[in-house]
Amino acid sequence: MSSTFKLPEVLGLRLKDFGIEPAAVLRTADLPPGLWSVGKGLVTTEQFFAVWRAIQDLAGDPMLGIKIATTTPTEQFPPMAIAAQYSRTFRDALQRLARYKLLCCAEEMRITEGPQETSVD
Repeated sequence: MSSTFKLPEVLGLRLKDFGIEPAAVLRTADLPPGLWSVGKGLVTTEQFFAVWRAIQDLAGDPMLGIKIATTTPTEQFPPMAIAAQYSRTFRDALQRLARYKLLCCAEEMRITEGPQETSVD
């Protein structure tokens, strides 16, 4: 199973709204400068966290992630995020995300429910 994530294009746009250049984030995270412009924007887990550490370092605002999430217009969300956001429960949201991934992304998201915890792979 692949452990790559797509960096949403909207993140790069939102960073600009907060005065942070996406190219500076990629440079600070030691990632290719054209990552967002090549269309895929796929990163590993380590690179994903490096991006967020770079954002934190460049922003100097520990609340920036929350500000981005709470001020992004819903029309900029990808369809799977909208489907999850309007779910009745967290379990329903996970199931919707898993179905979307399977149907539209050729990816598998496995949900394993235990008596006291649920894991997502």
